[in-house]
Amino acid sequence: MMVPLLLVVHFALAAALIYGLDWLALRPWRRAKDSHWTERARLLWPARVNGNLWFYALPFFLAAAQSFLFPEIPGVYLLTALAGFAGGILGSWPLTQAMFPQWRFFDWLLALVVGLALRFLSFGVLIAAGVRMPAHLGWTAVALTAGAVAVNLWFVYGGLMRLLVAWRFFKPAPPRLAAIVRDTAERMQVPVPAALLMRSQSANAFAVLTSRTVAFTEGALAAFTDEEVSAVCAHELAHLSEPPSVVRARVLTAFTTLPLIFLRPAIEAWGFFGFLSLGVGVYVSRMVVRDFANRMEKRADAMAKEHEGESAGAYARALERLYQFNHAPAVIGGRRTHPDLYDRLVAAGVTPDFPKPLAPESSTGTYWILGILMIMTVITLLPRIDEEMDLWKANHRHPHVAGGGMREQK
Repeated sequence: MMVPLLLVVHFALAAALIYGLDWLALRPWRRAKDSHWTERARLLWPARVNGNLWFYALPFFLAAAQSFLFPEIPGVYLLTALAGFAGGILGSWPLTQAMFPQWRFFDWLLALVVGLALRFLSFGVLIAAGVRMPAHLGWTAVALTAGAVAVNLWFVYGGLMRLLVAWRFFKPAPPRLAAIVRDTAERMQVPVPAALLMRSQSANAFAVLTSRTVAFTEGALAAFTDEEVSAVCAHELAHLSEPPSVVRARVLTAFTTLPLIFLRPAIEAWGFFGFLSLGVGVYVSRMVVRDFANRMEKRADAMAKEHEGESAGAYARALERLYQFNHAPAVIGGRRTHPDLYDRLVAAGVTPDFPKPLAPESSTGTYWILGILMIMTVITLLPRIDEEMDLWKANHRHPHVAGGGMREQK
């Protein structure tokens, strides 16, 4: 009886807390309904960032709290975390509906569940390898590392796209999109790639270098003109024309977080210095990857501008429409994979018809707080998870000992 009650409590708490946090965060954005879209996007950005952070972190914190409040109920951390995620999904729907009224609930739910499943598949492999990584390196560590590397490579080299197609989250491009991609590729004198349509009402497009594929969302195709779709397509085709050395470098970027699976042996060998070294190493490598990606985005912008077609400024107009549709700030600041929209418009030879906005309020403090809390939670739970796994193994190896021995004596 206690376990179902815990699941209901986790679901309800997560839904209520996520909804309440989002409602409070949206107040500045709602009050600015008559402001320019860049100002509204600037005010909305902290709510979106912090909402995503709490959405992923809160279920783990609730599961950790449950483990301390009810230690007599072992082995339900995953179930309570999943209940928390389900509650968080329900609680976050009002935020999405406020920003994107064109979304229907079940379409949004499908997109969210697919996105969560992919994140759990990719990060779950790393987390599982890190949890089972022994304190002292050996053949077990080699096997866990090889498995994590193999799964990452499978994802990068087409596995992810095959999953998405199998789940019907992607479908072949409709004739209109296929024609635009073909005509744009011929104008740029590059090979025509495969084209897919993504089931999403947001406006976005991306390129998959390892399979030479471009994909557009349903929202982008429905809201944008052919000229705007072609301009964005030119940017994605520029990515597909990157040199092989760049493609190989991009593949390596998928492994920037892999060293974190060695957190336990690093702490065992070097204590806090081992933990700090891993954290700093991962952080620095991700900064290098981010700067590298930023250079590639600028290259793609330049090529898209060069091949934007007969209408001057078409690429700049498409970029601004993309940001406005998605409520993305024109200026974010900091080191990011994509330059700020304002700078991209200027680089495309267009003077924006709005003054350069201020950057949104920083969420760095929230990142640090949640990151430290998450690490403390994982480190605290690892010994308890190990104890329960050892108990589970003992019960299954010697079932007559666990709980049955006392009955036999009666």
